[in-house]
Amino acid sequence: MLELDPRIIDFALGDFSKSVYVARARELVPVLRERAQQQWQTNRLLDETASLLHEAGIFRMLQPARFGGGETSPIEWLETISILAEGDASAAWTAGVLGIHSFHLAHFSEQAQQEVWSVNDGRALLSSPYAPNPVQRVEGGFLVSGVWKLASGVHLSVVR
Repeated sequence: MLELDPRIIDFALGDFSKSVYVARARELVPVLRERAQQQWQTNRLLDETASLLHEAGIFRMLQPARFGGGETSPIEWLETISILAEGDASAAWTAGVLGIHSFHLAHFSEQAQQEVWSVNDGRALLSSPYAPNPVQRVEGGFLVSGVWKLASGVHLSVVR
């Protein structure tokens, strides 16, 4: 029988006191506020902020544990992103975009997950504009090519 993590009930009731990720996000709020002016004048997430989010494990919250992720619940992840927004909404947005892609990949085949997370100590990040150009089926998979104007966090994503 599947056992439910007891924290899920707490989270559903709005009690995140047992979440290490929410606590880490709260610790980052003052730093994000301090950098907000500079962040808003930059067209991408600041490298030093990305490093803090990596160190806190926030990018990898929804990534499976077998690849070094937190394998947290979406509700805990959403609360963490919301807390980050108290410091800087753009940093929270980017953390959310990159984080949700890990959740998506976690529902792909094991082979796809291995291809992405078995390298770079599982720290690979994914981003997309969700507006692909035409996709062409080719031998061995699909070919997507074109130019996109924006994909939040793409500069932090690993391309092979």
